[in-house]
Amino acid sequence: MKRGLSDLFFLIFLLTFATMKRIMNLFFLTVGVAVASFGQTPSEKPGNSLVDTTFQLKGITVQGRLPMRVNANGALHYSGQQLMADRPIRHALDMLDEIPTLQKSGTTYTIVGATSFSILVNGKKSGMNQEQLLSYLSSLSPNRVASIDVYYNTPRRFGVRGASVNITLTKERSNSLKLNGDVNASLSQATYTGTNGGLNLALSSPKWSANMGYAGTYDKSATQLNLNALHPLAGHIYDVAQTDHHTFKSLNNSLYADADITLGEQTSISLSYVLQHDYPKSNATAATTINATPILSDTHTKSPSWLHNLEASLSHHDFEIGASATFYNEKEHQDLTDSQQSSLDCSYKQQVSKLSLFVDHKISLMGGHINYGIRGNIATTTNHKEFLSSQGFTGESFKFEQKEQTGSAYVGYRHSLGKKGFINLSLESEYFHSSYSKDGVPATTLWQEWQLYPSLTLIYRPRTARVIQLTFSSEKRYPTYWTTAANRTYINTYCVNDGNTSLKPYVKYSLNLNYIIQSKYVLGVFAESSPHRFTQSMTLSDKELCAIYKYFNMRHDYRYGLMAVLPIDWTQQFQSRLTTMVFDMHQSGQLDATSFSKRKVASMLRLNNNLSLFQKKLLLELSSWYQFPAIQGCYDIQEMYSVSAGITWIPPVEGLSLTFHGEDIFDTYRTKTKCHIGQTSYAFTNHVDMQAFSLTVRYTFNGYKTHEQKSVDTSRFGK
Repeated sequence: MKRGLSDLFFLIFLLTFATMKRIMNLFFLTVGVAVASFGQTPSEKPGNSLVDTTFQLKGITVQGRLPMRVNANGALHYSGQQLMADRPIRHALDMLDEIPTLQKSGTTYTIVGATSFSILVNGKKSGMNQEQLLSYLSSLSPNRVASIDVYYNTPRRFGVRGASVNITLTKERSNSLKLNGDVNASLSQATYTGTNGGLNLALSSPKWSANMGYAGTYDKSATQLNLNALHPLAGHIYDVAQTDHHTFKSLNNSLYADADITLGEQTSISLSYVLQHDYPKSNATAATTINATPILSDTHTKSPSWLHNLEASLSHHDFEIGASATFYNEKEHQDLTDSQQSSLDCSYKQQVSKLSLFVDHKISLMGGHINYGIRGNIATTTNHKEFLSSQGFTGESFKFEQKEQTGSAYVGYRHSLGKKGFINLSLESEYFHSSYSKDGVPATTLWQEWQLYPSLTLIYRPRTARVIQLTFSSEKRYPTYWTTAANRTYINTYCVNDGNTSLKPYVKYSLNLNYIIQSKYVLGVFAESSPHRFTQSMTLSDKELCAIYKYFNMRHDYRYGLMAVLPIDWTQQFQSRLTTMVFDMHQSGQLDATSFSKRKVASMLRLNNNLSLFQKKLLLELSSWYQFPAIQGCYDIQEMYSVSAGITWIPPVEGLSLTFHGEDIFDTYRTKTKCHIGQTSYAFTNHVDMQAFSLTVRYTFNGYKTHEQKSVDTSRFGK
């Protein structure tokens, strides 16, 4: 079935390469026009608008739309309605694929010109990690998204530093009580069949709005990892070959509810709650050969988890105060056996409690605005590992508790440059303290640091429909709780995951300069430096015959490069967009006994094509991406590429839509990695179950709405 569907898309695939050729021919022409535009004389007042523009040229009416603009905070602002227009969108997560400055590789998103970013909802940092946030977005109706903003330097009041994507949800108001919503169901076919469905409801009135939704997903997938290594140990070289088959099953449920209440003029309360329950199961079979000696192992894992996230905020004019609480609980049980009569039966538990508070205020001073605020976070994490039985595997039971306290204060000044733009400067000071205790031993300080974070945003409009965007930001990234715990997790008889208690957070400095033309074309340069950046790599142990995956801090990591976004409207029905980035990267460091220093010029290309037919009743999209070879710590990563397609049919039934989506339709997505440093030599290929075809049916309804009550004349009734 999958093969037939691949052939069905073959003719459409040819369109991608034909369009790619035409766009590359226009690339240098577009850059030339951009450079030449510095010498043009402005013919109208500076400014940017997101609304449709219409003008007449010798009796011909030409209508177009500006896909994005630079907003008052210096972000690239995209309207939710325009992102959905003429696009095969299934849910809010699909809207990220339509952002020109976002790059998707597999299931991972990155901002072009930035190595990391945060996802915000309504300008707030959530207690959920990025994977949990993406799951939350996949449960949201696309109609809930009012706009999406891409920040290269996020305003301090949003609670994050560096780059971010802010998703603003609608806060609908109606003159009378109104109920609307949508229901959706989807069936997908990869190696196995999966399904999901959901319901979203929205209730609004003149003073308040409330939303709630539920999504349920059943997913089953398969992966295969092929590993080859020459393992030096005690003066001998062991030839290791391994094929590891994994089958994953997961039943996930998510529930969300949020409300926005207007108390008075410029005074409102916002409330939100998110519940996620995941129940993944994994079965793995590894066939390992060490110097021609075969070893078979089977691993069975269950890891149900619960997440609760609550947020509340009160805003009055330019003052806002709020709090959030996150509670996470995961229980994992692992059963591992092999053909050498070794066995392992163990359980892992993790509990996380986190409380955050913030206060933000803005005042006018000296012709500009001063923003200032404070933030505080308290988190407690408990990791508990218990060996129920073990034969042939080393390890011990333990209970590890980590506590964190964070306090920060910031001040920023925004000065207007009139119609030309503005400049925003800010400085934030943060105190971070983390301690841990193991098995009841008195707490030991893990990290205790003060850090200053300067930032700059400059928006300048030299002439009509031209914007210069300059940003400088600094941020700190912290490792996850599991990666710093002193524990070992067995993957199979040869591969393990080790925690690293000496792992440290790192600070990243970023500089971005973008030149935006006609709110469509983006040409930019960027540079990043991340001393002591941490990443995961595999090392071949010099003490035992096993391969160890672990996170470690590098000494240096920097990169600089160029990026461009080039959209082209061939006709009103057919549009294309090329996003490209080329950069030079250098990484150095030491992992155990392996020292490395690598440099690489890498690049990325992404091409999107959109076609609407039959008065926009049939919407087609074909996208492809190609990532050239790159480096990551000890790894040399080979090229990766994929092609995806989507078709949406809007039948005559009002509110009904059907979307057919194909991900990695030619089954080309592979992660090929190798490491040849000194005596360390290995390579592995990860065959991810990425190819999938799905059919989604969505029905949107505008249901109950109270009608104006007709008054009855009772003036002549009674005595």
